[in-house]
Amino acid sequence: MESIFQDKYRKSSNTGARFFTFAKVGDRFEGTFVRRHNVTGDRFRGDCFNYEFMDDEGGYVMINGGKGGGGAIDKEMMNVKPGMIVGIELTELRDTGKVNPAKIYALYYNEGVVNNEWLEGNKGQIAFEQKHAEPNPIDAGDMKKIFDLAKTKLGATDAEDAKAKIIAKTGLAFIPTNLEKIIEQLETLK
Repeated sequence: MESIFQDKYRKSSNTGARFFTFAKVGDRFEGTFVRRHNVTGDRFRGDCFNYEFMDDEGGYVMINGGKGGGGAIDKEMMNVKPGMIVGIELTELRDTGKVNPAKIYALYYNEGVVNNEWLEGNKGQIAFEQKHAEPNPIDAGDMKKIFDLAKTKLGATDAEDAKAKIIAKTGLAFIPTNLEKIIEQLETLK
C-alpha cells in the first residue's frame, strides 16, 4: 500500500492550532471565527469552551473561554457565527486578592464583516458540522424549571441574572450537558 505521507497528498502545512495567550493589557487578537469546542473537565476551568480562529496568515489559533463557560467572552461568542471576523483585546488586569489577577476582555465584531474567502472554502465543512451537531437537548420545560428555581432560590430577576447567579452558585457552565446537574443543585438549595 502506498504511503499517505507524500507531498502530492498534503492538503495543508498547518500542524494544528496554537493557543494565543493574552499577557498584558493591550494584547489583541483578530481572526476569522472557525468553531467553538466544548471542553469537559478542564482542571482549572471546569466545563468550558475554547474558540478556534484562523489568523491572517492562515494559521489556526485557540483562545480559552471563561471559567465554567460563564465569562463575558463566552456570552458574546454565542452571537458569533463561523466566518465572522472577531477581535479580542485584554483591557484590564483586575486585582482579585489572589495570586493571579482577573483578565478583563473586550470583544469586537460586526455581523456584516466576514471572511468570504474562508466561508466559500468551508461551505461543506460548515454544512457537515451543522448536520451532525448533537441535537440540543434543551426543552422549554427544563428551561422554565431552571429559571423558576433560580428566581425562588437565588433571587434572580431575569434570564441573564439567572444564568449569572446559577454559574456563580453551582460553578457549572450553562450548557446543555449540565442542565440536569444544575437542576439537581438548585433543588437542594434551601
